[in-house]
Amino acid sequence: GAKIEAIIGMGNLGYSVEDHVRRSISEVNLDDFEFIVLLDEDIGTGFEENYQAGKAKILTAFVPDPYGDDVNRYMKCAENIEHALRKLSF
Repeated sequence: GAKIEAIIGMGNLGYSVEDHVRRSISEVNLDDFEFIVLLDEDIGTGFEENYQAGKAKILTAFVPDPYGDDVNRYMKCAENIEHALRKLSF
């Protein structure tokens, strides 16, 4: 499940991540999605060469990963993601 810092931080912003399960992108059927938003630069680099996105439109909004940081960093990351998503054209 999610780290306690993520659960608390995201909960403070009105999101529930208690049931979140981390999965490798190779475990997901990308054909099931209209959009794929790449938030991690490591995944974004070479994504299209390594994965078949099917009909999905690929968007990028790289946000630093808060893994291992405190609750405030998780909250800041969530705010950065929200801000980045508002700027994207879906």
